[in-house]
Amino acid sequence: MLVALAPLVLVAVLVAWIYQDVTRRAAEGRPVVARLGGLELDTPVTWLTGCIVLGVVFVPLYAVARRY
Repeated sequence: MLVALAPLVLVAVLVAWIYQDVTRRAAEGRPVVARLGGLELDTPVTWLTGCIVLGVVFVPLYAVARRY
């Protein structure tokens, strides 16, 4: 049972970290912005929603848009 929940917990932790990071960067005046066609990801809520709904696309996109 615990092994089956491990991926879900990992995804939840990753999404929570992304939300915290994008919120902190926005407060510092360094927002993480990405554009996909007509969709612009520029707020913590849009990043959170994207990661929850379609994490396979938005998590790697966040890593690229963040520009370590």
